[in-house]
Amino acid sequence: MIPRGIDRQHVEAAIQEIDRGGTPTERESTKFDLIRGGKQYPPKYTLSLAAKFATGTELDPSQFSGGSETNDFLKSLGFEIAPREGSSLGELLEKILQDYPAARASGKFGKEHELWPVFANLEKALSETKSVRAFPTLRIKWSVGQGNWAKVPWVAFLDTRETSTTQRGVYCVFLFKQDSTGVYLTLIQGVTEPHEKMGAEKAREFLRSSADEIRIKHPDLSQRGFLVDGSIDLRADPGLGSEYEASTIAHKLYEKEHGGCPGFS
Repeated sequence: MIPRGIDRQHVEAAIQEIDRGGTPTERESTKFDLIRGGKQYPPKYTLSLAAKFATGTELDPSQFSGGSETNDFLKSLGFEIAPREGSSLGELLEKILQDYPAARASGKFGKEHELWPVFANLEKALSETKSVRAFPTLRIKWSVGQGNWAKVPWVAFLDTRETSTTQRGVYCVFLFKQDSTGVYLTLIQGVTEPHEKMGAEKAREFLRSSADEIRIKHPDLSQRGFLVDGSIDLRADPGLGSEYEASTIAHKLYEKEHGGCPGFS
């Protein structure tokens, strides 16, 4: 448990001490960094030192937990916390699920928000996997909205032989549930172009029919643990959810804090 009385000036003093003496190897961070003046500091060790300036005694790491407890406290004092670039896919996905609701409620949007680089790091981590590097025509794109946080953010894998936009064609995409309780890995169809050409009702019929045809051609999807139906539940507002349901070919859910992560390598 973090003791009371630690404030921003104590953390600043801890940062200055780290600048002078460095960080012991055993206290290096593995998942997150405190970002200050373009430099990176281990959040838990920084907070341990801050306690020394606040109470006279350095906080033993066994007395409090890292991760959310430490990070949330430091963020409450106005410090930036970001995942390390080397974070695993599971850690990055979990970070997004954990922090996205607060981002939407904050009213702060854009590259200056601390969650923005998490999506950028996720794109980078995915780009470096063997599965993605094996296909040079794959492009990764992501969106958290335009001007405001999207209700359902996404990270898409676009094969330029099929499509270069999420508005049409078939592609894989991570879809984060609106309530941030999980993320789907889906094989899906773009809905924007069919809607513009056919209208909403006929487009949904077309997408459902097309999804059925693709499932027949690829029976291995179910063998790989995907559900091959339109039962995806994004907990989305009316309208938005039904569009995804109609266009989904196959899907697999990874629930928050269950440790599940797609098997990219």
